[in-house]
Amino acid sequence: LYSHFVTVIFRSVLSTMRILLAAAAVCVCVAVCSPRVAAAGLRVMPWMCLERCGENITADIDSLHSHVSQLSAVSFEAYNVGPNATFVDNGFTRVATTLSAWGVETYAMLTTRDIYNIRALFAQPQPFMSDALAAAKASHITGFNVDFEPCQDAATEKLCTDDDAADFAQFLNSFADYLHGGGVRLTSTRARISTFSS
Repeated sequence: LYSHFVTVIFRSVLSTMRILLAAAAVCVCVAVCSPRVAAAGLRVMPWMCLERCGENITADIDSLHSHVSQLSAVSFEAYNVGPNATFVDNGFTRVATTLSAWGVETYAMLTTRDIYNIRALFAQPQPFMSDALAAAKASHITGFNVDFEPCQDAATEKLCTDDDAADFAQFLNSFADYLHGGGVRLTSTRARISTFSS
């Protein structure tokens, strides 16, 4: 369904940045220590939860910097899909400038767990995409990492449909087209607990 190469990052839900960094360190070790893995061109892209998880951001940045030579990119919490498909800036700490200075790519997260907000976005994506591109240009990021995780609890798990999944693929293609035209990249996170992106 994809007409573009969209990097899909597999991850589990992690409770703290320290746990994530420990997992990333294992990935780094594997990439560095295994010639076969390194030769495969695998990328290491840890995720910063920032204020969303109440992290010690200074300590997190220091920890990432100590592994910077093994990092390809860093993804960080930044934006949400709001009601009526609005592009919402969460106002979290701006880390892109610091990360870019290290020479790593920077991917701001676009997140939501609300299937109704997602469907509104699929129905009318252009205003959201325009706001996203403007934000990317203003913050000088490499791109966005889409992380939509609806229908994950007992109350909502049956709300997601096959049509939602097909619409998601179409949205990613359209969004990638639009961002690429402005020199901005797109990745998509696929959470193992999500049926939406299966």
